[in-house]
Amino acid sequence: MVDDSEIRITEVAMEWDGGLAFRARMPDGHEIVLDGEETAPSPVEALLASIGGCMAIDVVMILEKMRIPPNRFTLELTAESMPEPPRYFRKVGMTLVLAGEGLDPAKVERAVSLSREKYCSVMLTLRPDLEVEIDCRIES
Repeated sequence: MVDDSEIRITEVAMEWDGGLAFRARMPDGHEIVLDGEETAPSPVEALLASIGGCMAIDVVMILEKMRIPPNRFTLELTAESMPEPPRYFRKVGMTLVLAGEGLDPAKVERAVSLSREKYCSVMLTLRPDLEVEIDCRIES
């Protein structure tokens, strides 16, 4: 059981910019615009980017703790959504490509696994029936 005094609160203020665009303002002053009319990322695109960003940050942090940080890291994501509302993600695919001296495939896989199963707050917030496929490659 989690003690309520340990619960972390995340806040975002949203302001309508007209049309279907909304500006999200974080407490630290950062802003992002979300739009349903293609002038900015849609909320769904931002969610997919958030999944990737969360996992990528976790993987880098874990590999740094293992003392094998990558010197290059790219991540490509695809998502399949249901055809009718609610058009939630049914399947997410990720391709991670890392490069760096001393990157051990087993340790990279461990870092990805830890992110997916334990640390990625975005992934763990989504539907439990979401199918996720991850392909991870190390390049020289």
